[in-house]
Amino acid sequence: MSLQTGDVIPAFNLPSTGGDPVQSTAYAGRLLVLFFYPRDDTSGCTKEAIAFSGLKPQFDALGAAVFGVSKDPIAAHHKFIAKHDLTVP
Repeated sequence: MSLQTGDVIPAFNLPSTGGDPVQSTAYAGRLLVLFFYPRDDTSGCTKEAIAFSGLKPQFDALGAAVFGVSKDPIAAHHKFIAKHDLTVP
């Protein structure tokens, strides 16, 4: 599946580092930025996550929620977030 900016995303319900699942329906009518990466703590993925964290204030000002998505387990995400002081889930 390929999505473009502005496309309506399919419904999803995913686990998150915050403890509560992230449900697409909770963001209906809001801007939602999803960035996908293959693995926590690899060089490219780390740069990407740090960049999105640095831009979080601008996304917040637009009312946009930002989430990184990968197939890694939640425990790995927690380590990744802590190691790099990431501010986006």
